[in-house]
Amino acid sequence: MPDMTAVQRVAESQYVFGILFIFLFLAAAAAGVWLYKNLLKENDEREQKIIEMHEKRERDLLEINLDYRKESQEREKKLLEHLEKTTQAQTEMSRTIEKVQGILSALELSVKEARLEITYLKKGTGHE
Repeated sequence: MPDMTAVQRVAESQYVFGILFIFLFLAAAAAGVWLYKNLLKENDEREQKIIEMHEKRERDLLEINLDYRKESQEREKKLLEHLEKTTQAQTEMSRTIEKVQGILSALELSVKEARLEITYLKKGTGHE
């Protein structure tokens, strides 16, 4: 069995404390490196997850935009068809109004002629 005084001297020696300090320093450094690598790995995973979420959101927005464009084109097509029908209806109404104006003008002339004839007949018969 070793001598207790020798063990006590070795334990109190600066070399032992130096070696223990070096081991402790190396252990702390290894733990720091492990922690740093772990944080880097976590950050990379989070960054990748954020990138995937961003790309998914971007795809979703593009799809929504495409849907809106299709709907907009359909609305525009329907509006143009409606506008064309309205224009045709207004053209027909304009023609009808022109015909009515022509008929009214002819009727007005007929009425004027009838008045003149009545006036002429009244003068010719002696009725005033």
